[in-house]
Amino acid sequence: MRSLGSRTSGPNRTNSGALATINSADEESDAGYLPSQRWHGSERRRRGPRQSKAAQQASAPFESNTLLWTFLLVGLAFCGLDIIYIVHYVMRNDRFDIGTDDLRSLIGGDEGIMHEEFDISKITNPKIAEILAEIHADPDKQPVLQLLLDARVDLNEIDPSKLLQIPKWSDVTAVYGSEPVFVGLETCLAFQNNAIDPAEHFVTTAGTFNTGTNLLSELLIGNCRMTERIKKYGPSQRGVRWQAIWGKHTPVFNETFRQQHRTYKDDFLTANAMFAGVTVRDPLKWAQSMCRHEYGANWHHDKSLHCPNLIPIPAEQELLVKHHLNLSKTGAIPVEVHYAEFNVQHDSLIDFWNDWYREYANVKWPRLLVRFEDLVFFPQQVTKTVCECAGGELNHNRPFKFIVESAKKGDAAHGKLSDRTTYIDALVKYGTEQGRYKGYTREDLDYVRKHLDPKLMELFHYKYPDDDISDEALRG
Repeated sequence: MRSLGSRTSGPNRTNSGALATINSADEESDAGYLPSQRWHGSERRRRGPRQSKAAQQASAPFESNTLLWTFLLVGLAFCGLDIIYIVHYVMRNDRFDIGTDDLRSLIGGDEGIMHEEFDISKITNPKIAEILAEIHADPDKQPVLQLLLDARVDLNEIDPSKLLQIPKWSDVTAVYGSEPVFVGLETCLAFQNNAIDPAEHFVTTAGTFNTGTNLLSELLIGNCRMTERIKKYGPSQRGVRWQAIWGKHTPVFNETFRQQHRTYKDDFLTANAMFAGVTVRDPLKWAQSMCRHEYGANWHHDKSLHCPNLIPIPAEQELLVKHHLNLSKTGAIPVEVHYAEFNVQHDSLIDFWNDWYREYANVKWPRLLVRFEDLVFFPQQVTKTVCECAGGELNHNRPFKFIVESAKKGDAAHGKLSDRTTYIDALVKYGTEQGRYKGYTREDLDYVRKHLDPKLMELFHYKYPDDDISDEALRG
């Protein structure tokens, strides 16, 4: 998608512009008409030779047709002006309604996506070759194998036990659906056509902790380019930033803070010049990740005892009493999140997820929410959609750059290296429902069913836990 330039102030300004065009045309017409058809001062009007009666009768049909064509041309001119007005208003207005079919057209399709061919002759390990041949022969596993091929993963180096765990595509679609989910497509053109020079636009990322913000950042950096910025500043200025200027993990309930906070020192950057792809993750698996690495979230929990812990078990209740800690108003273990300049209280881990994404879902400024799971199973389509929604395009004439190792860098910020997830790990881990309920108690899942925001669950197409979860599922 390309930018269409600076916006106008709305229909009044557009309409006055159209009227100015009409008036200007009328003035030019009058200026050309008067001198050529009139004599000024005391000069007499010139007269031509008198026509015969027969000649007058012969010219009558011609004059009638001329009058008809004049009316038709004037009508076409006004139709043209109407079209100009409509296009000018719709394409420049800050916010406007887009139909479902139009929204779907904004989703990046398969155009330009290149796929790698499977060549069994390149597999030198006989055991791996046997497993891959079986996978390739199974139509229900071919889509996942194709992802590994497109990512140019060295199949000879994969642990055979991991290959045996590759999920069926029907398992993937049973959990997440057959296509990626996007929330906010109707805001794409509003961003592209805002009052800021498109050459100053950036695409970036946001999302709460443990939701794949680094993965989306790496995918955009490796594959997206903001074309208008490159035209103005050269190929080194690609217009992709690692995180939003207001802080990628920062909640957005305070618009003044969002406008004023700066994660970059560049004076020219502004919040309204940045289009954020916002990552979200299945809340039940997200809470499990929070147990492994808390980031700025603080709540009473013991990983070896019970986590995710929404409703305290007896051992936790004793510790809460011992340390004089209270439950939240919903009867759950409360969470306090520390950000750079303020703290936020939540009734539980699940309410933390609710509060954070409810705010992003309800803002009026342009952004696009995408699921972490879609970055795993539809990486090219999601990256293309976020990039084009911001007004950019994928790199031409080069393969799509997948992220096959963990996108999390640095020991201090993201935990132990052994805990990080490679691409094949992610395909296996998120390809089925297995492990989704590990660590929860039945009381926790009752809380989840009652308190997870139904609008958000519907918006992101995530499933509530069934009422009859087995003991085996709870053990993971």
